[in-house]
Amino acid sequence: MPGRRGVAFALDGLRAEAAQPLPTAPLALQQVYEVMRKLTGTPWHRAGTCRTG
Repeated sequence: MPGRRGVAFALDGLRAEAAQPLPTAPLALQQVYEVMRKLTGTPWHRAGTCRTG
């Protein structure tokens, strides 16, 4: 369990004044699916685009 110093440090980082731009753009949807596929070992498809049979 963090002490008071750790809690104060975490809360300080959550202040709106401490916000900074993110270093990279968000992942494209296809990149998200690729990561999910690699993590789970199963194919991921957008809803309604998976064809079976």
